[in-house]
Amino acid sequence: MTTEWKSSVFTTIFTCDSGDLLLHNGFMGAVARVPAHQAEHIRELLKHGAKEFDSHDPVVSELCEQGFLVPSDLKERQVLEQVLDKERSDRLGLMILPHENCNFRCVYCYEKFKRGKMGQDVVKGLKAFVDQNVGKYCGLGISWFGGEPLLGYDVICDLSASFIDSCDRYGGTYWSGMSTNGYLLTPEMVDSLFEHGVKSFQICVDGPEAMHNRKRKLAGGGGTYKRIVENLLRMRDREEDFFVSIRVNFDNESVPVIEKWLIDEIAPRFAHDPRFGLHFEPITKRGGPNDSTLDVCDLQLAFSLRARFFEEALTLGFSDLTVKKFLIPHGLVCYAAREPSFIVGSDGAVYKCSLAFNDSRNRVGALTSDGQLLLDDAKVSMWTSLEGRDTSDCDSCSFYPCCQGRKCPYVTITQNKPACPITQGMYATLVRLVAFGQGSDFRQEYRSI
Repeated sequence: MTTEWKSSVFTTIFTCDSGDLLLHNGFMGAVARVPAHQAEHIRELLKHGAKEFDSHDPVVSELCEQGFLVPSDLKERQVLEQVLDKERSDRLGLMILPHENCNFRCVYCYEKFKRGKMGQDVVKGLKAFVDQNVGKYCGLGISWFGGEPLLGYDVICDLSASFIDSCDRYGGTYWSGMSTNGYLLTPEMVDSLFEHGVKSFQICVDGPEAMHNRKRKLAGGGGTYKRIVENLLRMRDREEDFFVSIRVNFDNESVPVIEKWLIDEIAPRFAHDPRFGLHFEPITKRGGPNDSTLDVCDLQLAFSLRARFFEEALTLGFSDLTVKKFLIPHGLVCYAAREPSFIVGSDGAVYKCSLAFNDSRNRVGALTSDGQLLLDDAKVSMWTSLEGRDTSDCDSCSFYPCCQGRKCPYVTITQNKPACPITQGMYATLVRLVAFGQGSDFRQEYRSI
């Protein structure tokens, strides 16, 4: 029986000024660059499909292998949902707040710092919960958050040892990362964190020293830039494998100076080391005490600026991992949208979202000292289900596998419809960066066809 091939509904085509075509398939996460002299041939194949005998053509074979062409009888969206539903629930994810106070007072922070270090009843409950449940999943992912998590360093060590032991006994994989301000990340601290399985870090550095120090200052006053950078440099000089995402939060004030700062100060120190990446996020108003004074960027402008900053980062030689993440299945799905993913506060309160601690809809349950997770199922469903939401913009979107309408469940709850996580311009820029290998040799993974 002859098999016919059709263009995948998840394939997007971009045309370069040079006449080259750039292809992205959201289901496979594949990117390809088509030279101008082959562009018309590829357009025709994607428009009209191909017969089985055409698969002897290496171009057709490549299109089929990468998912740009699929069997004509394949019900792609049905298959996609089956795959994505399974993958969204295959790993247990916990974000843990070992300490809810912080040694910083960042001007844009929305947290209240009402609670301190995690109590022993909660520690006991977390150990029991993980031990009782991790065997149901393929693995466990732990994110340490705060406040400043390193203020609860002993809790991190205690829980990590227990979690690793549980995963070893049940055969699950273990991953652990941390969002930290980096001020306490001394070499001795890093030694211990590595020993306890913490190998991934997100650390904010918000532009040149004077600007960073105005935005991210100590609770008692004083700058933080020099010490953070010194700690990062000491990590750079280590030999172990790890990953640090240097997150740059930007606003209208910092935008004009970020690129020069990257060129003059950050790239000479950290570029071309694959263990360091750059990530960019616009500062937003999240209900903090200084919201009225924040000079935030217009949302559409922020999308454009992020694309520009990512391009500069890759051109300077930084890791491409952040950019690639945008273009793979689940790459832009928020942890709060996953069913087996919860935040556990220092008092045992259970949440879904780290940006809405003061919203009553976000507190979905509590953890008991014997490891029981007492959940309000209706509240959990608000964060994990799109049932009853207006998903009309998602239904025919080729980018859907990457975000699944789940980039920000908090926005979805508030507006009753998902917000698109990416503009067409930023989408095109990210695909171009991957396809042309700017700043890093992507060509080994993403070939021209």
